[in-house]
Amino acid sequence: MKYYQLILRKVSFDKVLLTKEYRKAMRHLTPPEAEKLRQWMQNNHFYDKITPPEQLSA
Repeated sequence: MKYYQLILRKVSFDKVLLTKEYRKAMRHLTPPEAEKLRQWMQNNHFYDKITPPEQLSA
């Protein structure tokens, strides 16, 4: 999880890239790790930068 936190911190300047990397991390983490990452994102104010799925282009 620390690896994904590092990556997400580094790409947080770009909403699209942040969304892509967050979704990739969620696919690779166990459910408890995914929940911890989601909480970390919220605590660091990154979660509100993620593009909702309905706004992503195909």
